[in-house]
Amino acid sequence: GASQAGGASAGSTSEATGAGSTSSGSGAGASGSGRDWGALDQTVGDDDVDIETERYVTTVRRFIRDYYGQRAHGCFEHASAESGAALRGRVVIQFTIGPDGRVSQASVQNNTTGNASVAECLQRNVAGWQLPVPPRREPMMLALPFSP
Repeated sequence: GASQAGGASAGSTSEATGAGSTSSGSGAGASGSGRDWGALDQTVGDDDVDIETERYVTTVRRFIRDYYGQRAHGCFEHASAESGAALRGRVVIQFTIGPDGRVSQASVQNNTTGNASVAECLQRNVAGWQLPVPPRREPMMLALPFSP
């Protein structure tokens, strides 16, 4: 399944939430002990996955800020110029990073700006991103808030 992490930030937004991953599995209990060793192994593995996921999300946030932040900010500037007023609020874009690092899907999760064109611009921009390859080449979903 796709790992999910939230709150990478770009533009002038500075909020971030923790990253995590989800996985499921089953293990066989050791005969007669009542202890599920498979589940214990899974738990240890999840800690490693969480650390790896957090490092990846940090890397992606930095990458987005350095390489795509100005383009995203351009969406707000263009929409403000079109409307004749400075925009307020934020747009949250949810996207999936594929095994090769390319964004395979992007959608507007929330838009409090009242301006549909800025959200569409951000969605188009995010949909074209090439990001670092995710851990274990597993698809990863992120939600990214943008603000003017």
